[in-house]
Amino acid sequence: MKKIIFILTAAVLAVSVLFTSCSKTYEIKEYPQMKTDFEFDINDNLNISADREEFLKNPDRGFRGEVYITLGSCTSYGGEGDAYEKLSQELESLKDDNVGILQCYVYLSEYHDRELDEKALQQLKEYFTELKSRNIRILIRFAYEYDQALKMGPGTETIENHCKQLKEFFLENIDLYNSVVYGAQLGMIGLWGEGHTNSKRLNFYKVVEAVSDMYPEETVIMMRLPDFYKYIPEDEDDTRYTVHDDFIVGVSHEWGTIPFDHEQYGAMLTKNQYNLCDGEMPWGRDSTVQNIDGKAVLKQIAGYGFTSFSLTHNYKEGTAYLNKWKDLYVTEQELFEMGAACNPECLENGRISVFDYLKYHLGYHLAVSNFEESGGKISFLINNFGLAAPHEFKLYYVINGKEIEDENFDKMSLSRFGQYKVSADAENLESFGIVFRHRRDESLTIKLSNDLPYENGINYIVYNTEGTAEN
Repeated sequence: MKKIIFILTAAVLAVSVLFTSCSKTYEIKEYPQMKTDFEFDINDNLNISADREEFLKNPDRGFRGEVYITLGSCTSYGGEGDAYEKLSQELESLKDDNVGILQCYVYLSEYHDRELDEKALQQLKEYFTELKSRNIRILIRFAYEYDQALKMGPGTETIENHCKQLKEFFLENIDLYNSVVYGAQLGMIGLWGEGHTNSKRLNFYKVVEAVSDMYPEETVIMMRLPDFYKYIPEDEDDTRYTVHDDFIVGVSHEWGTIPFDHEQYGAMLTKNQYNLCDGEMPWGRDSTVQNIDGKAVLKQIAGYGFTSFSLTHNYKEGTAYLNKWKDLYVTEQELFEMGAACNPECLENGRISVFDYLKYHLGYHLAVSNFEESGGKISFLINNFGLAAPHEFKLYYVINGKEIEDENFDKMSLSRFGQYKVSADAENLESFGIVFRHRRDESLTIKLSNDLPYENGINYIVYNTEGTAEN
C-alpha cells in the first residue's frame, strides 16, 4: 500500500470499512486443490543443481523492484524527479539481487480530464523501449490518484476512452508489448490504482470491462480486492483474473485482501494458484504491525503461490524485514508443513534462509530427474520445486534437432509439487532436449536446475557425441 503513512485518519477508516465490508459480497469459483507432496520419489540421476546465478536469469519469476512514470511530464512518482533516473536508481539498488522484473506504475494524472495525446503515447513507447534494452519485464498498473487532497480522479467515461487508446497502442506495438509486459494489474481506480478511495464515483462494471478489453487477451489481470470478481464480464475466462495482496504481513490484517477466517479465503488462495499472482509487504515505515514473523509471511506467500514479490518494500528502508530474514532459517520439514517444496540442492546443512528461499522458489523452479532407458524408450520426470506453475510457458521437445510442441502439456501439471512424465522413442536417437518457451515472447526460455547442457534455450537430456555431454 503506497504512502499509507500520509493518508488522513478519515481516509484510513474509509479504506478499512471498504476492505471489511466488501469482502462479504462476492463468490469465488472453486478450483481443484493443489498437491501437497510429490507423487513420485525423486531419483536424482540427472544432476539436480543449485547453479544460482544461472537460475536467476530465468524470466517472469522472483523478486521485483518498483518504478513509476507519469505521462506528460515524464516524471516519477507524484510528478517529482525524472522517470528514467528513478529506473536507473532502482536497478542499481537491486543489482546484487539479479532483479529482472519491475512493477511499473504508469500514472495518467495529467490526463485525468482529457484524452491521451501523442506525446503521452510516445513517452510510453520510449519507456517500453528502454526497459527492453535493459532486459527488464514489468508488472504494469495504470493509475491516476496518489494524493487524496488533489482530487485527480477521472470519471468512468475518461477511463473508458483511455483504455480504448491504450488498446490501440498495445496492438500497434504488440511485439514490444509482449517483450516487456509480464503481467497486469487492474489499476485505474482510486489511490495508487488500488481500487479504493476514488475521488469520483465510478461504474466498476464498465471500468473492469474496459480494462479487460484494453489488454491483449492472453495478459493476466490481477485485482487488489476479490470483490472486483463480480464485475468480470461474463464471457471472460475466469482463470485470467487473480488478486494481488499488497499487505502481506503473515497475519490477518484489515488492509490485506480478505480476512484469514473468511469462508472463501481458502478458495481465493486456490484460485490464485491457477495463474500469475503477486504481492508485497507494506513499506518499512508502516507501524500497524509490530514484529512481523518471517516464517508466517513465507507461509502466506506459499498459500497464494506468488510468482513474484516486491523487494522494494521493507528491504532497504524502514524496518527492512526482508533483509533481516537473510539470517532467519527454515528447514525442509518446516517448508513442507507450509505447503512449499524446495530444491534440496539449495539447502545448506538442511536449511535455507527465508530470503533465499523466496529468491529461488518464487514462481517456478524446474528440474528433471528419474531418467530411464529401457524397451526402446527413454523417460524422465520434470519436477517443480517452486511455488507456482510456469504459467506463461509451453513445452517443446527437440528430437535430433527438430522442435515439436507437446500439445498435451497442461501448465497445471507443474504447479507446486507438480511432476510431469516425459517419454520418447530411443531408436536412432542422437539428441533429445526440452524447451519451455514463453507463449507471447518465444525468445524467453527456462533453464532447468540441472547440471546439463543448456544451449539456445534447449535443456539437453540426451546429447550427441559432437556436443559437450552424452547420456
